[in-house]
Amino acid sequence: MHRKKSKEHIKLIGVLHDSGLCTCKITSVFFYESGNADNVGFSQQDLINYLTGKRQKQLQKGMLS
Repeated sequence: MHRKKSKEHIKLIGVLHDSGLCTCKITSVFFYESGNADNVGFSQQDLINYLTGKRQKQLQKGMLS
């Protein structure tokens, strides 16, 4: 499975997450838009890992300031 998220996916993930949607709902948006899970290109766990990594980077950046 191709697990790389496009820049467009990353932007949409950010908007949806900042709007308060949980990862399962964000994943559902991508599943709906692409027709099925196989066409999305990444899994819900990939999304969780991405958001966790993003949050950790923000925390580290904040601690260095």
